[in-house]
Amino acid sequence: MALPAVLVVATTLISGMAVGAVKVQATHAAATLARAASRGEALNQIAKRLGVTPVVETDEEFVCVRAQVQTPLLLVDEKSCARKLGL
Repeated sequence: MALPAVLVVATTLISGMAVGAVKVQATHAAATLARAASRGEALNQIAKRLGVTPVVETDEEFVCVRAQVQTPLLLVDEKSCARKLGL
């Protein structure tokens, strides 16, 4: 009777660690893409290499990029901003 409970707990812990790893990946990708966008670089190839879908938001001074990663269970969405160069 204890074995099914142990398997449920182990599966939950492993799933949580996997989602945490995807969140770290999305955070890194958002920061990388925000820096690239602030330099005026094209984001398509970088985003493809990082495995994320970028959403770019700009204002007068900053470029913000939201990196989205779709997992089987949920959408992980992280945002990072960088100051525009060449003001």
